[in-house]
Amino acid sequence: MWKQVIMLERLLEQHDAFTLVRGGVPSMKNLSPQQWLTVADLVAALHSFLDVTQEMSGAAYPTFSMVIPILHGLQHVLQTTSSGLDVLRERQVP
Repeated sequence: MWKQVIMLERLLEQHDAFTLVRGGVPSMKNLSPQQWLTVADLVAALHSFLDVTQEMSGAAYPTFSMVIPILHGLQHVLQTTSSGLDVLRERQVP
């Protein structure tokens, strides 16, 4: 899964080049501004999950006391992103 995050990061980095190339290939569709925003928010959110994964897997003895602060942090990330992750927010467990 983390390879897809890197791929999305590269897509964002190459946004201008992607748009130029797409202009020369009429059959290639461009992403809408909302879709670009969603990609950016998704990369930011997934990086938070990557950080948590690395933190938990790096701990010799992950404990329950680590879980609650981490969950609150992930919820905060999902709630405070701009409008790009509305789809995820709608599916979030209360």
